[in-house]
Amino acid sequence: MGLSYEQFLVAAPLGPVVAALTAVRRGYAIPVGRRTSAVILDEHAHDYKVDSIASRLSRDVEADVCVASVSDSDVLWLTVVRDGTPVHEYCSAPDHDRKITKDAFGVLRYEDGTRFDPEAPGTPPSGADPAWFLPFGVPEASPHTVAQALTARESDPADPGAGKPHASAEGVYGDVLAALGFPRGIAFTPFAELDAMAREAVEPEPSYEGLPETFAIAQRRNREHRAARRADFTSAYPLGDALPIPPPTPSESTIT
Repeated sequence: MGLSYEQFLVAAPLGPVVAALTAVRRGYAIPVGRRTSAVILDEHAHDYKVDSIASRLSRDVEADVCVASVSDSDVLWLTVVRDGTPVHEYCSAPDHDRKITKDAFGVLRYEDGTRFDPEAPGTPPSGADPAWFLPFGVPEASPHTVAQALTARESDPADPGAGKPHASAEGVYGDVLAALGFPRGIAFTPFAELDAMAREAVEPEPSYEGLPETFAIAQRRNREHRAARRADFTSAYPLGDALPIPPPTPSESTIT
């Protein structure tokens, strides 16, 4: 099962963003550049409404907001909100919701009757205009590099324009973040992961006694991996009742 989450990029520094989110129940605001912040909220909070949060945030901060929505690691939407209104949408896989059925002869077809070819490259991403996303990036961000990331294809050192389709929606988002000058790891870190980092830093390690060995090993490695990653998120500002994320201890920093 893949990842599903929403995150926000705000074309504003951390201070105004935090001030605009004082009513948020639980989440984190992260400075990712001198003029850009990432916001990762608890999507299970009772007051969590993506559209209204993005709309209100763009008006309160007087800055554009980019909502990144990942659906089961299959599709990435990037929606730019300005003055409370969505003004642009990118979709990494426009064909994702087209139904495919077999006709009377066993041929796979879309609803409009066109034939489905599993070997075909598929429809290119829609809304892949880098001009909409460059204002969120660092001043040095390259329009060409951002455009390549938005193609939803993995880079190929030999031929960057001929990479294979990306394996995951969060991978596409990670490439876009990197092209904008930000850490790729944000794309692989929904709220639950940040919450676990914060809680595990202050809670004793549980006993794995009695668990199947393979499960216990996996749980321990996951915990160690999160501990090592805390260094990337110590600048995250806790919102609402979220816990601070402390840096890893020297012993944790040596985990590989």
